[in-house]
Amino acid sequence: MKTALSMQQVSKIFTTGGIQVKALTNISLEIQEGAFWVVAGPSGSGKTTLLNLIGGLDEVTSGEIQVDGMKLSGMTERGLALYRRHHVGFIFQGNNLIPTLTTFENIEIPLILTGEPERKAKVHDILGEIGLQGKAHRFPQFLSAGEQQRVAVARAVVHAPRLVLADEPTANLDLKTGTNILSLLQHLNQKLKRTVLFSTHDQRIIDTAENVLRLRDGRLNRDG
Repeated sequence: MKTALSMQQVSKIFTTGGIQVKALTNISLEIQEGAFWVVAGPSGSGKTTLLNLIGGLDEVTSGEIQVDGMKLSGMTERGLALYRRHHVGFIFQGNNLIPTLTTFENIEIPLILTGEPERKAKVHDILGEIGLQGKAHRFPQFLSAGEQQRVAVARAVVHAPRLVLADEPTANLDLKTGTNILSLLQHLNQKLKRTVLFSTHDQRIIDTAENVLRLRDGRLNRDG
C-alpha cells in the first residue's frame, strides 16, 4: 500500500519574547493511503501544530515531511499554496463558513479554485452524501451547528484531496452531534479512499477509534 504521509524526525520550536517553546519533538511516522487516524491528546499537546505542519500552514524547525512523495520543506509560498489548494482538505474547530454564501456556494469554493468544470454535479453529489440536499440554498445562520459542520466537512472533501486534516471539528458540538460528524468522516474516508487525520481531546471519541496517534508534550506514541 502506498505511503500517503511520511514524517522524519520533525520538530517545531516557537520563539516568543526570546523564550523557546518546543511544540513538537522528533516526530517520525508513516501513514498509508486511505487510512483514518485519530490524533489524540490534551490541549497544548501539539495536535494543531502537527496538522498545521502537514497542511503546509507552518514550517518545521527541523526534520522532513513528505505527502505523496512531495517534500514540503523547500517549497515556495506559491508551491505551498498550490499544495494546499489541490492536495489538502481542512476542517477546523470553527466551521469557518462564509455567512453570505449558501450551503451550495460554500461547498463549491474549492472547486472554483481548482477550476473543476463539473463542479455543480460534484456539489450535488456531496450534498447527497451529507444528507443536506434540501438545504442547498440555505445560509449558514439557518443551519444547526451540526449541519454547519457537515457543510464544512463537505467543503473539505468535495475536491477529492489526497489528505483531509480535521482539527478538533467536534469540540464545539454535543457528544451525539460530534459522533455523527466522526461517523460522516469515516464514511467519506471509506468511500473516497482519502487519508484522514482527525484530532480530538474527547476520550469518548478516542475510544471508538481503531487507529490512534497519541501526543503529549509534543511527543508521539502510536496505537493501532
